[in-house]
Amino acid sequence: AAADAITYTEGGNANDAVAWYKKALEINGGDANTYIGLGDAYLKIQGGGGEAMTNFENAVAKGTNNSLAYSKIGSLWYAAHNYDAALKSYSQAKDADPSNPLPYKDLADAYQRAGKYEQALTNIEKFLELSDKSIDDQITYANLLFLSKKYPEAQAKIQELIGKGVQKPYLYRLIAYSAYETQDYNKALQNMRLFYGKQDPKKIITDDYIYSGKIMSAMAGVDSAQAKMYNDSADFYFNKVVAMDTTRDKSELYRKIAEGFKDAKEYGKAGIWYGKIVADNPEAPAIDYFNWGLYSYYGKDYDAAGKGIGGLRAK
Repeated sequence: AAADAITYTEGGNANDAVAWYKKALEINGGDANTYIGLGDAYLKIQGGGGEAMTNFENAVAKGTNNSLAYSKIGSLWYAAHNYDAALKSYSQAKDADPSNPLPYKDLADAYQRAGKYEQALTNIEKFLELSDKSIDDQITYANLLFLSKKYPEAQAKIQELIGKGVQKPYLYRLIAYSAYETQDYNKALQNMRLFYGKQDPKKIITDDYIYSGKIMSAMAGVDSAQAKMYNDSADFYFNKVVAMDTTRDKSELYRKIAEGFKDAKEYGKAGIWYGKIVADNPEAPAIDYFNWGLYSYYGKDYDAAGKGIGGLRAK
């Protein structure tokens, strides 16, 4: 009890907790909960991860609280960025006690980090079924709907949260992104503006400027009377994101921008940005030369088109 008081509250000496858990193990021969407590105490000590893992595995060997023990093991693997091992342990935690909601949340997090969004969505839905459905968890669910490309469902969930009085700038960002993906460009523009009005400027991310540029490009295609204004705005946002990006290799960023113009059927500008990939990296893959040539041709820049196709032939 004294060791638990230190381990699960603020303050106290974690080394004392370790000593007292070990004393308890000497007296009672070891039980799963004591091993779990000892593992948690080691987690409060710098460099104690290895000892924590050993004690969580000892808890599993006891076989009386395996769901929690496997969850703890999974979290250690997760912290070490070994997501495959984390997924295995979280699945074992789920199987040990299907009524425990926590492994489903852990599985959703691990699947999301591994880029497996459909599996993440399945597990967050199961978690919400078993949990108290906190606002933060529902926001996570909305985000996974977006990442799983379920854009109408993501928008509906976000509108539900806003209707309940939840006011987080991130929600308007997600509506804007989703609306763009469903080609509702006016709605995307409206919500992107709401997002910028509510978000701390220090928390603006590169994707915000990329989506803003893509939205402006798309608006130029549907509002011919103001096409120049929208195209100028798209250029502004795309150049802004390039200035923000401090990475040496900007190929992926240029590719995203080019794809934004391509989606908006601004083929000439798509060709220009594909050309930037090649200009920065002459050893770029053949597909980048092909896209530079193809979209420059569609944009009637035949000189650039010849260079792109010529570079492709050299490959």
